[in-house]
Amino acid sequence: MSNNGIRGKARTSTAQKMKLRKISSNLVSFETTGAGGLKTLTYERPDDKQFDISIETAQGDSFKVHLVAQ
Repeated sequence: MSNNGIRGKARTSTAQKMKLRKISSNLVSFETTGAGGLKTLTYERPDDKQFDISIETAQGDSFKVHLVAQ
């Protein structure tokens, strides 16, 4: 199985199952229901020009991708 040039664990052959943890007008958050690479995944739009993706891995590492419209 190829990881398409991305360092780290190769993609699994099946989708990870997650359940809805929280939803509001500008946020949606999910948590895993089983095995997989992610523990939590959150999408948030703090304002009209920003979009954040927050990720917590199964190993407990966290990071945020912050996107801004130009």
